[in-house]
Order: sequence, then structure tokens, then C-alpha cells
Amino acid sequence: MPRRTSLFWAALVFTGCAPKQPPLPSVILPGLDRRVEAVQNSTATASAPPTPALSPVPLSTTQPRPDWVDLPPPQGPPAPIPVTLVPTPEGRFAVLSERFYFELPRGWKPPVTAPGGATLIDGEGRAGATVAFHQEGSADWSPADEVRRRLRSQGSVEDPPDLETVTLSGRFAIRRRWTTHRYKGKLLGTKEEVLYSETLLVPDPEGIYLISFRAAKAEFKARRAGFSELLKSLRFPAAHGALWQPDVKSRRLALPAAD
Repeated sequence: MPRRTSLFWAALVFTGCAPKQPPLPSVILPGLDRRVEAVQNSTATASAPPTPALSPVPLSTTQPRPDWVDLPPPQGPPAPIPVTLVPTPEGRFAVLSERFYFELPRGWKPPVTAPGGATLIDGEGRAGATVAFHQEGSADWSPADEVRRRLRSQGSVEDPPDLETVTLSGRFAIRRRWTTHRYKGKLLGTKEEVLYSETLLVPDPEGIYLISFRAAKAEFKARRAGFSELLKSLRFPAAHGALWQPDVKSRRLALPAAD
């Protein structure tokens, strides 16, 4: 058994003893709508950001002190929780959970937690990916047929509605790519941003895997190299039941998901 595979399954046994984490609010590829800075990863739980100091407020000596002066400033959204990375024998870093393993693409920023998994962006904050597993019956789970229907409904008029069959880590998966037109500016339509998205659906006897990638459409092909690297390293544990099988023609024509 290769050394990396041994590391993967040994760590799976260890992580199986860890207490279950409560579900997090649903997010999709944070950091793509605005630029974000790299997150420092650590093996300890991320601490809350320090509370900023109150700025002095000039008050008249003849007026009563307002009640709000001593109140702490309102708290913003919670800071992203870093995902613990494990070193690989090849000197890389990887994300390891009970449900999947993947290596951090070269030059990408450290991942943070997302519902069911982890999300990460490239070094320039111009593309991002999410890897997640949703247990059947959980808040973020939907039947595979329903996910297929939603994937077909995504996109613009220039996008064909077809779903592709691909292979990923020894399993068959469904892939869809689509275009999103987004307009910014003080006046509606003053600035257009065209994004291109890719989502992979991997049905599992106990739930569904969803692996997503998004970038500006003009940069999609170039920036997808890091996502392709992630897909090539992605590994799943043995399934507890029969795996989904497409029809014979789709199996014969299926391409690797990394392509």
C-alpha cells in the first residue's frame, strides 16, 4: 500500500474518534464576491478576533453622558475557521476528514471550513473551490436527482443544459458548467462581470459529494489548473453500499474530472 494511502486511512481511524462538529450556516465559495486575505492555519481552534478599542467620544460637560458610549461596538460576521492541514510524505499539505482527502494546490491560500467540508481560493483571490459531503437527511442534503435538476437549471442562454458523466477517484460523477452575468456599479448595468462555474455531483450510498469551482469566465481555463490539481489528489473512503452507475454509453464516454 502506498505510503500516502496508509497515512490517509490511518488518519481516518483517528479522526473517527473525534467529536462531531455542529453544522455551520450554508456558504458557497466565500471570497469570490470580494477580495480576501490569506487565513493563517493552525492545529488549534481559531480564536475570535480581538474587540477593537473604543474611540474617545468628545462630550460636553453640561450634557448627560449618553448610554451608548460604554457599549462595545457591534460584532461583525464570525471569522472563518481555518481547516487543519496535514503534511504529506511528498512535502505537500492536505485536507483530511472522515469523508475525503485532497492536497492543497500549489500557490493557493489555506482553506477554511464550509458546511460539510472546506473551501479555498487561489493565491490572487480570483478563483475558488469547495469540497463537501452532505449526509442524507442533513440540512444541506438533497436527493441526487434533485441536485441534477437544479444543475440543469443553472446558467444563461449560451450554456447547453447537458450534464456530463466523468470519473473521479474511482467513482462516476455528474458535471455541469455554466455562465453567470453579474452587474455592479452605482447605476444598474454600469459594469458587467461574467463568471463561469463548475460543479461535480458524486452520489454516495450515505449522501452526496459536491465539488465546486468558480472563476471569471475569461480566466477560467488558466485558473482551473489549480482545481485540476486538487481533483487529481482527491480520495474518498470505501463506500458502505452500492455506488451509483450511469448507463453503459455514459460509462464508456466518461472522461476524468480533472480534464
